[in-house]
Amino acid sequence: MNRNLLILLGISLLFGACARKPTETEEPSVRPSTSAPDEPAKVTIPEELMSAPLRALGAPFDKPITYKATGFDGGDIEITRTFTVKAVEGDKVTVGGEWKGSSQFGPESYEVTPEGIRVSQLLGNVIDPPVLYMPSDLSAGKQWTYEYTISNMGQQIKVSTTAKVIGTEKVSVPLGDFDAILIEETGTLSAEALNLTATGKTWLVNGVGVVKMTGRQRGKTGDQQVDREVEMLAIK
Repeated sequence: MNRNLLILLGISLLFGACARKPTETEEPSVRPSTSAPDEPAKVTIPEELMSAPLRALGAPFDKPITYKATGFDGGDIEITRTFTVKAVEGDKVTVGGEWKGSSQFGPESYEVTPEGIRVSQLLGNVIDPPVLYMPSDLSAGKQWTYEYTISNMGQQIKVSTTAKVIGTEKVSVPLGDFDAILIEETGTLSAEALNLTATGKTWLVNGVGVVKMTGRQRGKTGDQQVDREVEMLAIK
């Protein structure tokens, strides 16, 4: 299932990541350096740009979050996500995300403006043009939709998603007990040999980010029926 759908559906858990492993005969695109690289300067987000969706994403991104993921290819896995602020230019903040622990989860890229958060890369999938991932208003009842097309396994896959803020809900995960923003999503993935419906829920905590995601994917890919559930829980 994706991914995760970011928000689970949010493209991420719901749709399952599509990152490709290099073959054994491929040369790495970047060779490791024999000398220690200089530590890049940390970019600080000005307080006036700390919007509601940016905090829900996890700003100020003080530490990585490790998750236990179930229902993905390869069985239960532990994966760690790290966000890095790449740049602050005027009222725009550019944030990058990296996953460690599974090749199913590729890099992410977000642009945060007064409008909200737009995503141009999610779990290794390039999204062009970028789509609205989260609006600036995360109050209960807020709803938005987004559509995009990704290329995967030789297919052009159209993704269509509707997301809605349910409100604030208490959630308990191994990382702790939180008052979280709950977002529910429904979506479809369609291509010549693909017809799937996905549903998901994501719990977001200000200053922490995603602490829980659940999702289900049903339909048909090729001649195979699909009915798959996934879950991610923040554990540390």
